[in-house]
Amino acid sequence: MNQLGGWLLGFGFSALIGGVLYAISPKGATDRALKTFISIFILAAALTPFLRGDIQFDAPELFLGDVAPENAELSELVGRQIEDSVERACAAEIKRILEGYGVEGAEIIVKAYTENGEIRVGRVEIYSPYGFEGMEREINADIYKITEAEAELYEHGRY
Repeated sequence: MNQLGGWLLGFGFSALIGGVLYAISPKGATDRALKTFISIFILAAALTPFLRGDIQFDAPELFLGDVAPENAELSELVGRQIEDSVERACAAEIKRILEGYGVEGAEIIVKAYTENGEIRVGRVEIYSPYGFEGMEREINADIYKITEAEAELYEHGRY
C-alpha cells in the first residue's frame, strides 16, 4: 500500500504543477498546445510507475487488505465446499435408492475427501430405525454404483 500512496502523491504533484503552469501561462494561441502538453505530462506521471513495474496490483490485497485468503487457503476452502456438495448430492441419491426399497426415515452420513485432485467418497453410513427389510446386499450394491464405497448399514438409530 506504500507504493500506492507514493503513486497518488506523485500524481497529485504532477497535477498541481500542471495547474500552476496553466495558470501562469499566457492565454491565446498557445493555450491549446499547453493543455495538450500538461495532459500528456500528467498522464505520463500517472502511468510511469506501472510501466516500470514499480507498482503491481494484487487485487485481493488492494480491496480486502489482509482479509483475503492465501492461494492454498482458498484452494482448501473451495475443495471443502465441493466435497460438501458431493456429500449432499450422494446423500440425496442414497435417500432416493432407500425409498425405492421401502426404507424411510434413515439417517445418511456421507464423507468425501480429495485425493490427487479427484473427489472420492470415503465412507457411507446409514442408520435406519426400522431396518432394511432384508435388502442389505442389494442396497449396498446400488450405493456402491454411485459412490464406489461400501456402505455401513445399521438397523437402529444413530444414538
